[in-house]
Amino acid sequence: MIPYAKDWFSKENENKFTLPVSDYQNNWEYYYIQYSKVLDFLLGIANEKHYQINCQHRSFMFIFRHTVELMLKYVVDEKGMEPRNTHNLRELANEIDADFSTLISTLPNLFPEDDGAMFKYDASKDGSPYFGVHHILYAYSDCQAFVRFTKSNEGRFSLYPISQDVDINDKKLKHELSFYTHECRGLGVIRSHYDFTIDMLVLGVIKGQLSINDIYLPLLFLLRHGIELALKSNIQDIGNKVPIKKQQKIGGIHSIEQLYHILLSYIEPAVEKIPQGDKFKIETESFIQNVAKLNNCIHNLDVHSRAFRFPSVERPLALKRDSLVEALKLYYSTDAFLTNAVKVLMYSGYLEVGDDKLAEFYY
Repeated sequence: MIPYAKDWFSKENENKFTLPVSDYQNNWEYYYIQYSKVLDFLLGIANEKHYQINCQHRSFMFIFRHTVELMLKYVVDEKGMEPRNTHNLRELANEIDADFSTLISTLPNLFPEDDGAMFKYDASKDGSPYFGVHHILYAYSDCQAFVRFTKSNEGRFSLYPISQDVDINDKKLKHELSFYTHECRGLGVIRSHYDFTIDMLVLGVIKGQLSINDIYLPLLFLLRHGIELALKSNIQDIGNKVPIKKQQKIGGIHSIEQLYHILLSYIEPAVEKIPQGDKFKIETESFIQNVAKLNNCIHNLDVHSRAFRFPSVERPLALKRDSLVEALKLYYSTDAFLTNAVKVLMYSGYLEVGDDKLAEFYY
């Protein structure tokens, strides 16, 4: 959940989030540089050593891993080859040369031979948690290795040089970039990590530390994934009132439109029970309408959760200048509902959840 600051989107600030529609480029280099600039910015926050990255480590690690993947696919593309449709970093690096393969060997905390889903969700498709109780991600060494690689290969491969230094002899910085994964369990908590990064980027643009022209693709993805996590978390909160077969399918659904319709099938009957004219009913119906607008805004841009992460010949982005402003205002204003819809309706006596969740919520 994120605090909504109404003054963030004054007319002056709205202009800072107007998208450079004519500047968009549907290629690997453009996407790679956008994600690199976000990683660079977040490493700058880490270097402040105020313990601000740990509470967003899942989104940070996603941005980090995705930057590496885009870099590899960009270099493969520059060499005149078609980048493979894989998220396996080692396989991609082996297509380039030994230097890139060596780099990947220095990034164990990115799980290079996996698909990166452990930084977006809490469990695999079979329900197994991605991280054990005592798992720690010592990301500082990975960060240092990648930063040094980009700087030393800037000229050779036209890589974006990460400007931040990562001094692994700095104990405070090592602590900042050591992540205790047991502190982040459940889709709702993971969503809070993504929300924290959204806040950081939005404030960075407002304060003039970032230009929206440089980071709008990662920011749009963070928004989209935050919505997906919120919807899935709410559906999970309904518990075993959701049939087992449907529960098993939820993890594999990435369409926020489809997820929202599933959630509505439980929420709308509950809202109908609230007396007409009740302020609670009016506010809840308004939230439902605004979340529908938010979903449509994002879903129409990125149907399959790919357009904000990868260039596509088949589905290039059809951006509008005010797409991001609209999405951000709706996201912030509906956050309370996205976070607590099921719990509030349940505690108010209008929504019945499964007995498995009753035990969790009340005891």
